[in-house]
Amino acid sequence: MAPEMYDDNGLSSVIVHTAKGMAIFEAVQSQITYKKSSLDDVKAYNADYIRSSPFNYKKRAAFWRDYHKQTMPFGKLLKST
Repeated sequence: MAPEMYDDNGLSSVIVHTAKGMAIFEAVQSQITYKKSSLDDVKAYNADYIRSSPFNYKKRAAFWRDYHKQTMPFGKLLKST
C-alpha cells in the first residue's frame, strides 16, 4: 500500500470512524509517520478489515488461566499461546 514507508517493522492502518477518534488521532499525529489513504486502498491490502481472522478460543482460555496464576513471566506467557 505504501512501499515508501516499508521498514521491516510492519505497517498498520488506522481507520477513524468518529469525531472522538479523530481528536485522538490529531493528538498523536505529530508523533507518528502516516500517509492518508482511501478506505479502498486499506481494504485491498488488509483483507482482515473486511473479515475477521479465525480466533483460537482454547488458547485464549489457557492464556488467562496462566495469567491469573501469575507463575509465568508475561513475555514467556505470550510466547506459549
